[in-house]
Amino acid sequence: MSVAIDESARPLENVRAQLQSGWRIAGPAFERPAYVAAAGQVRAVELLLCAGGGRQIMIVPDGPALRHFLHDYGLAVIQA
Repeated sequence: MSVAIDESARPLENVRAQLQSGWRIAGPAFERPAYVAAAGQVRAVELLLCAGGGRQIMIVPDGPALRHFLHDYGLAVIQA
């Protein structure tokens, strides 16, 4: 029996933790191909987070959890 794993779940938890600690998303999000060793090439979304003059880019592999997150936050996604 094969169980699908949502590769976006753990990186998305990291994004949510950053948001809870005061970072904010400076949209839009950028979708692009990415390489994940176990999965080969997958689609990923880059999110720019900002806080206190600092910036960081967080990359989240595509998956159902990411799609729900993008929808819930009303983020536009630009394919790069």
